[in-house]
Amino acid sequence: MLIARVHHVMTIYQVRANGRPGQYRYKGNIVNIEQDITEIATRLPKTSSHLNIIIMQRQGVSGHSNFRVRRNKILNALRWLQVNNPYYRDIQIADEVLESLPIDGNISQDLHYIDEGGVSKEDIEDDDIVETAVPMQQQQRQQSVLEHAIQWPTGNSFPINEYRTEGYLSMAFSHLFPDGIADYTDFRRITKLLYSEWTKFLIEYHDHRYARDPRFRFHALNTMQRHESIMQSGVFAKKDDFTGNIEQLAAEYNRNHNIVNKLLCWASKIRGSAPYWYQRKLELQAMVSQLVFQHCSLL
Repeated sequence: MLIARVHHVMTIYQVRANGRPGQYRYKGNIVNIEQDITEIATRLPKTSSHLNIIIMQRQGVSGHSNFRVRRNKILNALRWLQVNNPYYRDIQIADEVLESLPIDGNISQDLHYIDEGGVSKEDIEDDDIVETAVPMQQQQRQQSVLEHAIQWPTGNSFPINEYRTEGYLSMAFSHLFPDGIADYTDFRRITKLLYSEWTKFLIEYHDHRYARDPRFRFHALNTMQRHESIMQSGVFAKKDDFTGNIEQLAAEYNRNHNIVNKLLCWASKIRGSAPYWYQRKLELQAMVSQLVFQHCSLL
């Protein structure tokens, strides 16, 4: 992330058992933010103290082992990207920032930490799925977080347009797309692909570099869900002959509250969403009930 030109805002949790790292999960929607053009977009790397990372951890836990930095590796990577990646050719290498980075050391002490005071079972497991739509951005924050607000590093106030910003994936994941090739937002591609096809190919890539990356796999999943939600919304509007704007949709809701049920029905078709898995749960329960009934009938 020290050499990324675009940063995505996302929340990732890692469940630990007996002090050992466990499975990852993410929460909410993912937004891609272009860094301030005067500070970041043309001058790299970033200083370790200005990384857009906030670590929320249990009280009493300190440090993190995944923030090793090697100065020469950073310099060589930037020089290589300048020559081989078309989206990095206009950057300037900030020598003074490089000098501030360790030759080979850990920068976890420069990051922002918030103590959550422990994670409850309710934060990890939710057998009763109550969400009825595509995952939305969380609007509420814990009071303890608000009381310990951290000044967010400088950045653009608006998310980038992931449909029109060419090469934004190469600028966000330069370690996965070092030469800018295979980026879904590479508009030079002659053959057009569905985002789901592109994601499936990368996740199944032979060396598993994309599947193993904790940030990319969640970014790809969330983006695919949002793309599918847009496509499903189009199907809904076409099937119901609804071509109006959001104000007309609100008026239709006031006239007929059942329109919400149709919207939720389409949300259940988005693979990976809460309604999708809730629908699979109901199907599984129905299958088990049928098998139990058949077994009892044979007795």
